[in-house]
Amino acid sequence: MWYLKNVIMPKKRIYNPTTRKYYRLRQKNASKGKKGQILGVYKPKPKNKKKGWFEELFG
Repeated sequence: MWYLKNVIMPKKRIYNPTTRKYYRLRQKNASKGKKGQILGVYKPKPKNKKKGWFEELFG
C-alpha cells in the first residue's frame, strides 16, 4: 500500500471558527469557477430514516 501514502486527498470542507460553520470547497476546475473556491455552507447528505410500522400504515 505504498502508493496510498503519496496521495493527498483534497479538502471537501473548511471550518470558520468565528461563525462555527463548515464551508464547501470546489473540488475541480469547471466552466463556472476554479478549484478551491468556497461554494457555500457545508451540509452533509441526509441519512435515510427507517420508518416505523405506524408511519408505513398511516403515512
